Amino acid sequence: MSRNHLKNVSTEHPIHPGPAKKPRRESPNQLHLNPRYEHPTFVTPFTTAFTSATHFSDPTTNAHVGPHPFVHAVLPNIIDPAFLEQVKQALLKEQYYHKSNDLYEFYQSEDFKITTSPCLAELRDAIYSPQFVDTMSRLTGLELDPTKIDLSAHQYHHKGYLLCHDDDIKDEKKGTGRRIAFIIYLVDEDWSEADGGALELFAADSDGYPTKITRSLVPKWNQMAFFKLSGTSYHQVAEVLTPSRIRLSISGWFHGPLKRPLLTTQTLPIPPTDLSLSDYIHSQYLAPTSFSNIRDIFLERSSIELQKFLRPEIYDQLLHEFDDGTAQWDPTPIGPAFVRRYRRLRPAPPTSTLSRLHTFFTSSAFATFLTTVTNLRPTAHNSEVRCFAHGDYTLLHDHAIEREGLDVVFAMPRVPGEEEAGWDERWGGRTHYVADAENLLTMVPTANTLSVVLRDEGVQRFVKYVNCETKTKEGEKMAERREISLIFYEDPEGGGGGDEDPK
Repeated sequence: MSRNHLKNVSTEHPIHPGPAKKPRRESPNQLHLNPRYEHPTFVTPFTTAFTSATHFSDPTTNAHVGPHPFVHAVLPNIIDPAFLEQVKQALLKEQYYHKSNDLYEFYQSEDFKITTSPCLAELRDAIYSPQFVDTMSRLTGLELDPTKIDLSAHQYHHKGYLLCHDDDIKDEKKGTGRRIAFIIYLVDEDWSEADGGALELFAADSDGYPTKITRSLVPKWNQMAFFKLSGTSYHQVAEVLTPSRIRLSISGWFHGPLKRPLLTTQTLPIPPTDLSLSDYIHSQYLAPTSFSNIRDIFLERSSIELQKFLRPEIYDQLLHEFDDGTAQWDPTPIGPAFVRRYRRLRPAPPTSTLSRLHTFFTSSAFATFLTTVTNLRPTAHNSEVRCFAHGDYTLLHDHAIEREGLDVVFAMPRVPGEEEAGWDERWGGRTHYVADAENLLTMVPTANTLSVVLRDEGVQRFVKYVNCETKTKEGEKMAERREISLIFYEDPEGGGGGDEDPK
């Protein structure tokens, strides 16, 4: 179990370290990152070393990356020295709280999120500015979040310490957490190894437990040390040995997603078209009274199923293309297996009925139809044509959560024997909408049926495993759940530029 309770304390006593020196300037300067650290000739080899856990040293700045015992880096002269001196003087006037328990002995300031010091607020805003966070993202190869501020100052007095821990705190449900730990040192310029307070890094054994210290970084004025967090990023602050100095530092974390999105598909704007609804949709759904009836049901239930949705000749042409090989499925199922398994359609000829139908479902004409029957105004979508056969499914997963939207699924299942028999519920393959372990809605794939479901925040869906019962007779083709699956959004970005995927 990780020991990461730096803000859970057993004793907490405010202290004032005494009168502070007068700042060098009355108003704080804007923070300036050493321009060398943004130059491509530095960024490229640094990023390569950090992401591949190899050695790197920059002769111009003495910045370096070390791969052992886990990847870490040091950036000397990180900030404009005059501004950092102002920060130091502001910190010496701050109130600190005594933090003491089994793990540590030090003094900590208030969180910089609530600081009233203009100088410290400027530093905070600079460190978590999009420009600086983007630089750190490029240097580390990690996606980092500039909106999550996690920053404070620390004083280690004589005999102060912080024992072995890993800092690896995550929110598994949200899929986010600490990605990079960093320390900016404001110690005296002649601080040495004999003063203690080194950042010590531990190697880990095959079970992931810390063994021995294999790297020791001595604090240096205006130096930033940082490292990537993991379950084995064990480190500690060695005991401060000098009775006449204070080990002063600012430390914090950059947060971000724990993994890249597991499911990716492109979210696209809805293009203007001159397609006609009557060329595709059965006439029973195009009368004004039909629009009104559909809308009333949808507004009451947030879902509706429209059976025999396409004109019969269009649907027959669609089935024929599956039979004659015009529409072909990729033989390799899409994954990863702990999230989903099914096949996607290979690109079909542009003149095929299936291609024309997909164009129709993603058109402004169809979006207008959805607006009429739902009162929603979709402006973007993502889509895929997919097939679930025996052994296929989708699963709920914390790192593959769909953004809320309007789910639109057109079903075109293959059913052995008579098509009119319909999909047998014993086969599995149904769509379940759930929230907090409660099943809210179950949808059975039905031939030539359009289902429309408004999926709010907190509601997720999955397709139940398709079982062996789909093959009912020896030598008979197995049943398949075939569909055009779309999600429509009301905002242009579609929830993060396409990081979500239909399920």
